[in-house]
Amino acid sequence: SHKDSEGQFIVCDATFIDFIEIADIIRVDDSKKMIELIHVKNGIGRDLRVLSSQILNAARLLRNIEKTKLSQYFLDISQKYYDSKDITVMQNSQIKSITIEQFLNYFEEYSLDFIMAFSSRKKESVKKLLIKSKSLVGKIAFLYNIKELHSLGYKLNVELIEEI
Repeated sequence: SHKDSEGQFIVCDATFIDFIEIADIIRVDDSKKMIELIHVKNGIGRDLRVLSSQILNAARLLRNIEKTKLSQYFLDISQKYYDSKDITVMQNSQIKSITIEQFLNYFEEYSLDFIMAFSSRKKESVKKLLIKSKSLVGKIAFLYNIKELHSLGYKLNVELIEEI
């Protein structure tokens, strides 16, 4: 559903580099010169550990990524989700094409932030849902993830998407 949403969202779910999923959705913010690599799961429970692992693997891979691998990633995304050679996004209510050169530029020139997003029917804060999670291993992985991402120079934000 984000494919044609306003805000420069690039859908890339189940698209991989070296068997690692970089993100489910990439959001580009030209004004801040940053991209957000968004990983999404349904609920905070046992998927907390899986999501932490996915993000950490993506961060490690992106530290020294080769242009050829990012180029292939672009092609894989465009073939899987977009009909044209270029990826298209919605910006200011107009469709904008992102070329392979622009895509590579995002990873070279823009800052990268990781977003851990959960969907939930509960109207509680992310903090409360994390505390209530019964997965001790997931909580430990989450804390380790924050520390490791910081050491790699990345930020991690946690978002809750309320299910309707």
